[in-house]
Amino acid sequence: HQISLHNITKKAQKVPVKYQTLVLNWLQFNRRNSQPYLMRFLETVLQPSGSLFLESNICNLIKTLIPFEYLEGKTYDIKGAKTIWAKLSQNGWDKCQASLVLCVFVDQVSRIPQMIIFHGKGEQIGWE
Repeated sequence: HQISLHNITKKAQKVPVKYQTLVLNWLQFNRRNSQPYLMRFLETVLQPSGSLFLESNICNLIKTLIPFEYLEGKTYDIKGAKTIWAKLSQNGWDKCQASLVLCVFVDQVSRIPQMIIFHGKGEQIGWE
């Protein structure tokens, strides 16, 4: 996988990012897409046992943070990297280097593969 454990060579501080705009955009998107279309609305009114949402549109997204502070002074990076940067945490919520994301749909069809999201800026180096 071209990832290995390294000693940290440089440290930087990062101010927590404001999430207000992102959350508001998501809420607006959710409201727009949760309103039924006219035909779907009429079907629901005529057959009230139905749901406003299709099973293929309902999912549970699980995000688990992967902490890195257990190995103080070490972090993960690409093999062969000479300078290893690390973020100094200002509180408990930003003490993670990656997140494991799982998405489970009600109809049990796997549409989104599980993924690991590495936090920070940089380029995507490839898909597994």
